[in-house]
Amino acid sequence: MRRFLTILLSLLTAVMPVTVHATEEENTYQGPEIAAEAAVLIDASTGTVLLEKNADARYAPAGLAKMMGIYTASESIRDNRQVTMASDTFATYDHAVSVLWIQEEETLNIRDLEYASMLSNANDTMAMIAQEYGGADKLLTAMNKQASDWELENTHFGNIFGLYDEETYSSVRDLAVLTRRALRSDRFASVYRANSYIIQPTNLQLNQRVLAAGCELIRAGNDHYAEAQGCKIGYTKEGGFVLSAEARRGNTVLIAAVAGESSEAACYKDIRALFEYGFEHYRTVTITKEEIGEEVVEVYEGRRHTMNVIFTAANDFSALLPATVSEDLLTYEAEVVGRDSSDPTVMSAELVFKLDGTEVTRVPMEKRTETYQNETLTGEESTLRYYFDLFSIGVLVLFFFFFAGKGLRPPE
Repeated sequence: MRRFLTILLSLLTAVMPVTVHATEEENTYQGPEIAAEAAVLIDASTGTVLLEKNADARYAPAGLAKMMGIYTASESIRDNRQVTMASDTFATYDHAVSVLWIQEEETLNIRDLEYASMLSNANDTMAMIAQEYGGADKLLTAMNKQASDWELENTHFGNIFGLYDEETYSSVRDLAVLTRRALRSDRFASVYRANSYIIQPTNLQLNQRVLAAGCELIRAGNDHYAEAQGCKIGYTKEGGFVLSAEARRGNTVLIAAVAGESSEAACYKDIRALFEYGFEHYRTVTITKEEIGEEVVEVYEGRRHTMNVIFTAANDFSALLPATVSEDLLTYEAEVVGRDSSDPTVMSAELVFKLDGTEVTRVPMEKRTETYQNETLTGEESTLRYYFDLFSIGVLVLFFFFFAGKGLRPPE
């Protein structure tokens, strides 16, 4: 635990998440006993690795490859699109396994296709998604580009379905990162977290199709896990079972992935053990933008107050701390560069976070300005103007009575 503490001191994050991997010495698995050949547990907020076992070893991702396909396609296909199964598409997949029995010329909504591909691992609906995207080859290219953009160094897709081949592989670290990054999309998240879905009758299907999640962590039953928010399970004969899952307890959200499992039951048992370890040993502390408030810098021209430069936090901030560390030890303050300048363009500010007095991270603050009219005075200037005005009025009154006493009119 002490070795992890040093890493966890830097877990505070805002707009850009911070990913921290264990050092080579710490790469020895020290978590709960599990059967999985490879496993990883990360903090969903920061991407920080909490536990890892053979996290970079390559395994067949099986149906989890569809997560990348669904996410990639959903980024460019409107969610109200109607898609009709084309004859060419109908010939691109094996009709014997993992299908929803979509017929040629049958029309479904793109959202139906996404839910069916995720929950039922259906290859026919995945083929229709690719059709709407512009073809399987185009979608496959986009999936691999996205993997490269996310720096998934041990991931490559040789087909859009997750079928076993030498060109289709991933690691549990990459699968956890893929899950975390894709869940930033509300559209993807709604599919990944669904435990059931109903496809309404279509032009060629008179009855509803009722789908249940293939991953039993989010379904009622013996393997249900109350904290699980979403999951996807897959299997190939050559690579065994693989599972990605997300779970929440309080403010703490964790993502875990396992691979090389011999059975579904082993997947669920190991994932639960990883999550329970994480929830027991760590907790998330959140500091809201409202709590942080504003840092106001007054700008003067001479003695005249002309502007306020106001710095605020861009987002709420989350820190994952060991359960043994008091959250009261986490403090913050705004540090302004150029505070004494009369030029607001040279000013910038950072929020400096400290744990028990030791700085752990700095995060840029957002800046805005409020300009005052020229007649706006400082407190001291206002007092002087007040007495000057009284003096002037007094002189005018005396001047008036002087001329009145002489029977004269004041000069015009």
